[in-house]
Amino acid sequence: MNQHIPGSIEVEGREFFYVETPNGEVFRKIIDEALAGSPEVPLPKSGGVIEEKARILLDGSTSLLGVSYKGDLAGWRAKLVAYCNAKHLKWGIVSPQKLALSDGAELALGECEVIFDR
Repeated sequence: MNQHIPGSIEVEGREFFYVETPNGEVFRKIIDEALAGSPEVPLPKSGGVIEEKARILLDGSTSLLGVSYKGDLAGWRAKLVAYCNAKHLKWGIVSPQKLALSDGAELALGECEVIFDR
């Protein structure tokens, strides 16, 4: 079975975001900290966030966890970006052909190693 990398196919009303996971932190902890942190960034007004069960490996020590959200897309994105910035973590956005990283790097999706959780 050939799986698609979450975000490589557009889904109306949903945005895909990849966040660096230091020390194997789990989805729930990341989201709890993102929502509780950066009080200057308002909480999303609607929608929700889910784990996509996919990780993109950048090198031997950096792994990005795929999440997606719906509803207040700008609000969810702002909270996740603020969390990453506060923790000095990389983040990325996937498009059909590439992964654009927060540090300005762009990687071809075909060259990325992706692990799908079952």
